[in-house]
Amino acid sequence: MSKQALKRVRKTLGLPVCREPLPAFAWPGGYPLFYLFAADSMICCPACANAHITDIDADRAHTHGQWTLAGHDVNWEDTSLICDHCGKAIESAYGN
Repeated sequence: MSKQALKRVRKTLGLPVCREPLPAFAWPGGYPLFYLFAADSMICCPACANAHITDIDADRAHTHGQWTLAGHDVNWEDTSLICDHCGKAIESAYGN
């Protein structure tokens, strides 16, 4: 995982610029996060986003590249939200 790629992607997403992986939980509060791709509005879990950080970094200058992230958000109540890349459920903050 490229530390410089992490810094660039975090800056693009408006997250604190550092070499840490993309967060899985919002701070403060610890609410579960997900990432959204710009081209097709697909959902990505933090683990998949971090696993493909070099692809995301390479596409960050494109408006609708395959790996361009549009942003991130908290999964407040959607108990059926899944990662479109790996198929795992993304935890919800207040659902069931």
